[in-house]
Amino acid sequence: MKIVAALLGTMIASSSAAEASRGHLYVGPENEAFYPCGSKTGYWFLAPKKVRNLLISEGLKKSSALSEHGVFVELDGELGRKTKTTDGEFISAYPAFFHIKKVASIREVSPSDCSR
Repeated sequence: MKIVAALLGTMIASSSAAEASRGHLYVGPENEAFYPCGSKTGYWFLAPKKVRNLLISEGLKKSSALSEHGVFVELDGELGRKTKTTDGEFISAYPAFFHIKKVASIREVSPSDCSR
């Protein structure tokens, strides 16, 4: 657990807000994950119901296989530690969660998504 906390602290300290809020989002029966640009680590995402519904409905318009191909998103959010209330069978595979507050944009995945 100390390693996860140290890694989270390093990522938060070394990432700008723009880097932390851009990435790929995947949603499926056992997967609700956000992979920030520049990171190979995915984070289970949490969002208010209205924001989550927007992500899913708009995401499905951009990618018919949202769980496999995902979508590129720009978000206002932050990393957070898991707690007993955020832990569950599928979330346990992720080191932390990403709390999404607001969605700036959603589009199809492109090879140049994280290049800027």
